[in-house]
Amino acid sequence: MPYKLNWEKNGVYIKLYGAVDPEDLDKVYAAVQKNPRFSEVKHQICDFLDIEEIAYSEKSVTKLGRLDKAESQSKPKVKVALVMTDNKAQALAGFYQAAIATSSWDAEIFHNVDDARMWVR
Repeated sequence: MPYKLNWEKNGVYIKLYGAVDPEDLDKVYAAVQKNPRFSEVKHQICDFLDIEEIAYSEKSVTKLGRLDKAESQSKPKVKVALVMTDNKAQALAGFYQAAIATSSWDAEIFHNVDDARMWVR
């Protein structure tokens, strides 16, 4: 799965393409978390509009949510905008939302990037 990171003021835009599996998501997660700019992040926009295949599970999505919940202890109040129209992706995103529900992070699902950008402001 190819992906592109675009570091913005106070955030990061993550664009994912093609087939997505748990190992790919782990690579993206590591690339974001290990970047020195992550310390300034107040929002993440995760754009799944151009994915072609989803090969990840409730377990892998919940794992990422738990990692972000742990990260929220040292990095509070991050907004995560999940941009997608695929029904399976939206259902899986619900598991991520549930995993971070008791943290200071917030995640919402959007059908386009413009609405996501309005929300993270």
